[in-house]
Amino acid sequence: MSNLAFRLLPLVCLMPATVAMAAETILPTTVITASRIQQPLKQVLGDISVIERAELERYSGETVLEVLKTQAGIQIRGNGGIGKSSSIFMRGTNSSHTLVLIDGVRYGSASGGAPAVEHLPVEQIERIEILRGAAASLYGSDAVGGVIQIFTRQGQVRPQAFVSLGAGNYGSVQASTGISGTWGQTQAALTVSHSETDGVSAVSNSAGFGYDPDKDGYRNTSLGLNLSQKINAQLSVGATSLLAKVNNQYDGGIGHDSYNDGYNGAANLWATMRFSPQIQSDLKIGRSIDDNDNYGSGGKSSFKTEQTQYQLQNTADMGRFGTALLGLERLEQQIESDTAFAQTQRKVDSALLGYVFEHNQFSLQANLRHDQNSQFDNETTYSVGAGWRFLPTWQLGASMGTSFKAPSFNELYWPDEPFFKGNPSLRPETGKNHEVFVRHDTETIHTRLTAYQNEIKDLLAYQFPTTVNIDQALIQGLTLQADWQDGLWQVGGSYDFLDAKDRSIGANRNKQLTYRAKHTGMLYAGIAESNWQVRAEIEGANRRFTNPANTTHLGGYSLVNLSGSVDIRPDLTLGLRINNLFDKAYELTPNYGTLGTNGMLTLTYRPTL
Repeated sequence: MSNLAFRLLPLVCLMPATVAMAAETILPTTVITASRIQQPLKQVLGDISVIERAELERYSGETVLEVLKTQAGIQIRGNGGIGKSSSIFMRGTNSSHTLVLIDGVRYGSASGGAPAVEHLPVEQIERIEILRGAAASLYGSDAVGGVIQIFTRQGQVRPQAFVSLGAGNYGSVQASTGISGTWGQTQAALTVSHSETDGVSAVSNSAGFGYDPDKDGYRNTSLGLNLSQKINAQLSVGATSLLAKVNNQYDGGIGHDSYNDGYNGAANLWATMRFSPQIQSDLKIGRSIDDNDNYGSGGKSSFKTEQTQYQLQNTADMGRFGTALLGLERLEQQIESDTAFAQTQRKVDSALLGYVFEHNQFSLQANLRHDQNSQFDNETTYSVGAGWRFLPTWQLGASMGTSFKAPSFNELYWPDEPFFKGNPSLRPETGKNHEVFVRHDTETIHTRLTAYQNEIKDLLAYQFPTTVNIDQALIQGLTLQADWQDGLWQVGGSYDFLDAKDRSIGANRNKQLTYRAKHTGMLYAGIAESNWQVRAEIEGANRRFTNPANTTHLGGYSLVNLSGSVDIRPDLTLGLRINNLFDKAYELTPNYGTLGTNGMLTLTYRPTL
C-alpha cells in the first residue's frame, strides 16, 4: 500500500510507548466467552478483547459492524454502506466461521450461513466480547475463526434514564431513550432506538451488476430489554431481548426500487440456581430470528431463520483444584422461505465438559464437546491451553483446538439457477488451530503478541456455479495488540499479519484466499479529561485479491477517524464522531460504494432520578 502512515504502522506498534492492548480491550473484572465460566482477566488464556459501553458511545447511530472493523484480527467486506449485507473474516477464516451470540443465544441465518451484525445497533449494547481462535469445543459449529458475544444493556445500581439525539451528513439521524436501574431485588433496563440514513448508491460503478444511480438508504428501529429478579440467595431468574426492525434499500437495476424489510435479534429466559457456594446451575431457553423479505427486480422473496436453543450448564468450584463445567444443549434450526428447499430444519444435541485451573504462576484450560447433528455425522471437538507467568507482569502460553462448520441450507439445497445451485454432497469443514502468545500487563501498559496457525480441511468456497469443498486451506498469522494509558493520555493500536492460502491440489494451490489482506492495523491517540475527551485513529489494510486465481485485486486504503465528547453540564454531553476524515475513496467489494467523510453530532441528556 502506498500510504506512508500505514507503511510505518508495524514499526510504530513496536515502539515501547505503545506496546499494549487497545483502550477498548481494557477488560472488566471478569469475562465469560473465553471459557463459559466467569474468569478474572489475568486467568484468561484465550485471545479475547472487550469493548465496553464507554467505547460504544463513540459509535452513536451506527451498528456493530462499524465497531468491529477496527478490531484486531477482523477484516470486513461490505456491499454499499451502512446496513448493507456484509461479511466478517476473523483471522482469515470465512464469513460463516465467526459465531455470534446475543446474551449467549446463537444468532444468524441458517439459510445464508452468516450473521447479519450490520443490523445490530450499538445503542442496545452494553459490551462486546471478542474471542479469536477455534472455539468449537465451547460452542459447536461455526466457531472456526472465533466468537463474538454481544451483551444487551443492563440495569445500573442507581436508577438512570437517558435521551440521545444525533444528526449527521448523508441524511443521517438517530434518537434513543432508555431507563435502567435496580429496585430492591429487581434489576432492569429498557432501551428504544431509531436510526436512519440516506446512504450512497450501493453499486457505485455504472458498469456494475444491478447499478442504479439513486441513493440506497437504511432505517433501523430497535427495542432492548434486560430484566433480572433475585428470588432468594439460591435462585435468580431473568429475561433479555434485542429486536431490530430494518428497512434496507439496495440496487437491483435502473428503475427498480429494490429493498428488503426484516426483523433481527434474539431473546432468552434464564434461571440461575446456586445449590451451595461451590455448585451452580444455569438454565437458559433462547430463540433468535433472522427474518427478511426482499422486494427486487424479480419480485418478492422471503427467508426466515428461527433458532431455538436449550442450555443447562453446571459449574463446580473445586477450590485449589480448579473449576469444572458440565453442559447439555439442544439447538433447533428451522427456515421458512418461498424458495423450495429440499430440507428446512435440523437439530443438534450436544454435551460439553470444561475445566479451568489457576495456581501460582500456572494456568490451564481444557474443553471437550460432542455434537450430534441430524444432517451429518457426529462431531467431537476439543481444546487445551496452558499459561506460565514466568515474571509477575509477563505470561507465556500456548493452546490448540479443533473445530467444524456444517454447510448452510443455501449451500446444500438451493434450487438450480444460472449463477448458483446447491450441492447436497458437501461435507462439514473441519479445522485444527495452534497458537502461542506472550502477554505483558502493568498498571499502565497492556500487551499481547499472538502467533497462530489454523489448518482447515474441506473448506467451503464458491466456484461457479456452486459451492465446493476445497481440499485444504492453511491460515497463518500474527497479531500484536498494544495500549499505553497513563493519566490524560491514551495511545495504542493493533497490527495483523495474515497469510491465508488455498492448499488444494489444482491451479489455485498456494494462492491467497479472496478478500483477505496480508497487512491490517489500527493506531489511536487520545486525551481524556474529567469532563471532555478527544481521540484520533487511523485504520488501514493493504490489497486484497478478489478471485481465487489472484489475478484481480482491490487496492489498499487508510482512513482517519476522529471522535470526542464534552460535558456541557453534569447531565448533558455533546459528542462528535467523524469517519474517513480525508474523504478517502476505497472499495471493500468491487463496484460497491463506501462512504466518504461522514459524521454525527450527538446530544445526550441523563437526568438524575
